[in-house]
Amino acid sequence: MRNLYRTIYVLAALTLIVTSGGCDFIKGFFGKDETAVQEAYTDYRKAMLSGDIEALKNLVSKDKVRELEGPNAARMLQFAKSVMPSQANITEVKVEGDRATLSLQSAAEGGTVSGTARLVKEDGSWRISQENWKMNMGQVMTEGTAPEIPQSQTMTAAQTTSAGVPSLTARQTEVQPGGQITVEFSGIQSPASQDWISLYKRGVPNENYGEWYYLKSQGQGSLTFKAPNEDGDYEFRLFLNWPQGGYNDVARSGPIRISRGGAMPQSTGSSNRLDNTVFRVGDEIRVHFTAPSHFVDNAWVGIIPSSVPHGNEALNDQYDLTYQYLNRRTSGTLVFHAPQQPGQYDMRMHDTDNNGSEVVSVSFSVAVK
Repeated sequence: MRNLYRTIYVLAALTLIVTSGGCDFIKGFFGKDETAVQEAYTDYRKAMLSGDIEALKNLVSKDKVRELEGPNAARMLQFAKSVMPSQANITEVKVEGDRATLSLQSAAEGGTVSGTARLVKEDGSWRISQENWKMNMGQVMTEGTAPEIPQSQTMTAAQTTSAGVPSLTARQTEVQPGGQITVEFSGIQSPASQDWISLYKRGVPNENYGEWYYLKSQGQGSLTFKAPNEDGDYEFRLFLNWPQGGYNDVARSGPIRISRGGAMPQSTGSSNRLDNTVFRVGDEIRVHFTAPSHFVDNAWVGIIPSSVPHGNEALNDQYDLTYQYLNRRTSGTLVFHAPQQPGQYDMRMHDTDNNGSEVVSVSFSVAVK
């Protein structure tokens, strides 16, 4: 369940907040405890910026260390970096015994964002226990007449990027078990004979690969796979230069639904449409939407990494990078900005913010500037 504004709970779900620029602290004004709290936060930010998970374990509260030991810690750190403000100013410090709160503020395009960092004193040292930011990332541009929307409610368009950015595109988005799936690959700068692509059920570790093929030193091309017999959401993953590259994928395709019964359940009257399918980091993304009149106020549209499995609103809520409520609008245009991290993303619509369902999705890719 969301608050009135976008709230990202950093350590609570391992979406650790980090900024890409400096932090303008208020110094020479606070007492000893307040200064120690600021220094703890500064060290935390430095560790976040460098991606030093081991250092972070010494800077967060003990109950949060376990989250930094999970298999997805590094990936979640990258996602968090892509959406947080580039500057953060400490506007207030409150210390009450063994607990402290920092009030934070940052400028953002079209307004400001505010945040809070909470710290606890453990074993004589201040540690970050929680950080959250309240953000208004997008704005509604128009309302009224519905734009022309293709009949298909789930749209996964070609995901090609500029040279030098590895990309995978699945030509089919819905396939029966045993059917053919063709994947296009491009953007491999230094092709090697043992670059390889495999088909995965979404959410499984890279070591659990399915059907796979070497690319034989091709920087671009296509391969055809046979759809597995097990229903579910699948994706292609690209790996470079086996065995030196290990199980570290460099690109993933959008989702492919394999089902005997058809596509992901959709809500009649729901649709998303993008003006483009490929964006540069920071580009404006316009989402033209239609939604049923029965949707509640907190139906929402958000940007979610394509690697997150489809369907579960609560899961999407955990991993969304930014979002906007529809507020009972049945049509209009929303404006977002492309994430700072290149990769594959989805613009997903949900019928409610209270344990609801994903109802429609359109995929896009983000390339470096």
